[in-house]
Amino acid sequence: MPQPSDSFDRTIAPEPARVAEIRHAVADEMHEWELDPRLVENVLLVLSELVTNAVVHGEGSVHVTMRQMHPGLFIEVTDESTTAPLLAPVPRDVEDVHGRGLYLVDAFCDVWGIKDDGKTTWAVFYAFGRS
Repeated sequence: MPQPSDSFDRTIAPEPARVAEIRHAVADEMHEWELDPRLVENVLLVLSELVTNAVVHGEGSVHVTMRQMHPGLFIEVTDESTTAPLLAPVPRDVEDVHGRGLYLVDAFCDVWGIKDDGKTTWAVFYAFGRS
């Protein structure tokens, strides 16, 4: 029986509908890896935020990479823009659904950052385990 890969790479068109598609593909991959469901939920939330940011604020195609790095998980999302993501001020209106993405990323992963090229945002999850 073939062993599951320890990495995932996919490029998508910069369309809002593709966010759900990539989320499902990553969820399926993490299921194959038998990861702890709590970790999976955190990764999917962060991934959704990063891919949505790339689709809405970036340019060109969006590339998603995910790798197991024992003991952890690394994801990165790259688009073709040269403008780095910004941690915007928290919206004053509690009903506003925009402007909180990178705050969620910061809250649900262990560490995150932006590569020097300004095109790639990455996140690391140290909690790692099998379900």
